[in-house]
Amino acid sequence: MLNIFVLWVAWILILTHIIRPIEQLRALSQSIEQGNLSTDWDYRGRDEIGQIASSLILLATSIKKAREFTKSIGQGNFNTEMLNGSLSNGADQGIFGSLMMMRDQLKAVADSDRKRNWVTKGMAEFTKTLRNNNADLKQLSNKIMTWLVRYLNAHQGALFVLNNENPQETYLELAACYAYEEKPVFGKKTYYSGRFWGGPDWTILPGK
Repeated sequence: MLNIFVLWVAWILILTHIIRPIEQLRALSQSIEQGNLSTDWDYRGRDEIGQIASSLILLATSIKKAREFTKSIGQGNFNTEMLNGSLSNGADQGIFGSLMMMRDQLKAVADSDRKRNWVTKGMAEFTKTLRNNNADLKQLSNKIMTWLVRYLNAHQGALFVLNNENPQETYLELAACYAYEEKPVFGKKTYYSGRFWGGPDWTILPGK
């Protein structure tokens, strides 16, 4: 009778501490394999089974963070950062280090594309402005200045044209100016003396 009791107690202990945890561990690994990364583990033992389970949960957490990170990158959010604790072990450092490098490279490509598209669009619009307003210099200057200030998101701008019809009096003429969404002004003359690049600065002289 005593032997039967001992065997029964041994069976209960084996069932409680070995068989059931192994079954739970198997279910946990299958759940992670199927993509369920939010699985909890209620086994509190610190034995080999508990250590294996903790490693699986850590792996699932890392995969979940990596998935959220790549999803954010896929949506174009290149400023996203890994959550704290993501680089908790050597394996994570390799995985997330590669993901961070991928993010930085994609961000660089996106920035380059955005700059190239900005330049391409600007050149197309500038060429169109030149083509549609080349009959009159004042109108062309006005259109160019207005477009440049708006396209560059600048507050103000001025366009000067070199007037050297008279070799004895070379000056820069204010062809157009634009400031703070005000109506462009052109035709006002401001006189300068001097040379362009490589020479003395232009000196402001009394305007006419």
